[in-house]
Order: sequence, then structure tokens, then C-alpha cells
Amino acid sequence: MFVLQCTLISLLCAISGNAFPLLGGSLGWYTLGRPLIGGALCGLILGDVQAGVTLGVAVQLVFLAVVTPGGAIGVDLSFMSFPVMAIAILSKMDTGSAISLASAIGVLGTFTFQITAFITSLYGPKVKQSLEKKNYAQFIRRYWGFKQIVYMLIRFVPSFVAIYFGSKYVADFMQLLPEFVTNAMNVLGGVLPAVGIAVLLTMSIRNNFFVVFFVIGFICVVFMNVNIIALTFIAAGTAYLYYIANSSSNSNNNQTDAIFNEDEEVL
Repeated sequence: MFVLQCTLISLLCAISGNAFPLLGGSLGWYTLGRPLIGGALCGLILGDVQAGVTLGVAVQLVFLAVVTPGGAIGVDLSFMSFPVMAIAILSKMDTGSAISLASAIGVLGTFTFQITAFITSLYGPKVKQSLEKKNYAQFIRRYWGFKQIVYMLIRFVPSFVAIYFGSKYVADFMQLLPEFVTNAMNVLGGVLPAVGIAVLLTMSIRNNFFVVFFVIGFICVVFMNVNIIALTFIAAGTAYLYYIANSSSNSNNNQTDAIFNEDEEVL
């Protein structure tokens, strides 16, 4: 049973990578490859959905603002989302330890892209020959088939080995760590989500005034204990009212400008 669980999680890690064409990457890299989705799926497969979602949310918050401009990949989120989440659930890690492990594995996971590019480049002359011969069926097999087989092996095998053998050793290693180290990891895990949210706000807001809405939402959740679902509806209503007010203001300004223009024309 455990072998089947490791296989499913490793397969999800492979198909959620950046080079796997799952609806052009929209369903794979940009959906399955997110820590929140991966944590929930790992929790479902391993029988602890609550732990999976909790750990997934913690890791997702840290890497909210991660983008891949021009294919430049700083961290591999799909390795965080599946093998790391699986190991964290099996080892019963806290959020701070899971974030620390995810940060390290995410950087190491980026090497899979370079390795795949290097190996498949060696097969490039064969692909070129298929195009020169106008054998498009052979071109598809060589280009897509060989590349994806290499990519699957490079991602599937390390993920399977890490989950199958690593969870036990990671759990033992965590127990051997001194208390001050685990406390430091918990503190770091509590700070990094705030950094992730701050980076996302810096990248997304176009007016510093919009930070006020974030502060109001934070106060509602932390100090007023407002349910997150209820807060979502409140936020949607507030956004709609702000849009209406802003549209009315722009309309009034346009009307005023038109009146002034007419007066100038008369003069």
C-alpha cells in the first residue's frame, strides 16, 4: 500500500513540473505544482488531509510571489508540493520545519531542468534528421517521447526514493536535533510567510492606499475572529463598492472637463 502511495505522489510530482505539457502547464505547473494543492493531495493519499492542508498553506504563503519569467526557475515548487509535503506529513513535522525543508529541496529541484536540457540536447541531431526527412510522426516521437521519458525519470525516481526511504530518516533526524534548533526553525517558519505576503503585495498593488484593505482583513481575522469565508464575501462587497465609487468619481471628472471645454470653446 505504501509503495502505491509513493508511486502516486511521485507521479504527481513528475506531471506537475514546468516541462510537462498538461494543458500547456496551466493544470500542471501552475495548479498541481502549488504547495497548497500538493499538500492537500498528499494528505488525501496518505490519510491526513488536515496536516497536508496546514503544511501546504504554510509553504504556499512563503512562495506566493514566485514567478518564472522567461523560464527562469529559482525554486521548483512541485518538489516542495509533493515529496516535501509527503515527508513532512509522514514525519509529523511542524510548519517551521516543513518550510525549512521545502526551501532547501526547492532549490535542489531546479537542477532537474538543467539535467533534462543537457540530456535531451544530445538527442538533438536525431530530432533534426526527422525534420529534414519530413517524417513528422518520427519527429513527434523523438521530440516529445524521448524528452518526456527523460523528464519523468529524473523527477519520478528521486521523488519516489525520497518519500519511500527518506521519511523514516528525516523523522529520526528531527528527533536528534537540539531544542534550540527546532525552536529557531519554528520562528523562521513564522516569519517567512509574512515575507512572502509582503513580496506579493509589493508586486501586485498599484496604489499604496490598497494596503489599508489588507490591514483591515488582517485585523478581522486575527483580532475579530472573522471566518475566512465570511471575510471573502466582505472583501468582494468592499471591492465592488470601491469600484462603483471610483467609476462614479471618474465619470463626474469627465463631465466637469467636458463642461470646461465647452465654456472655453464659447469664449
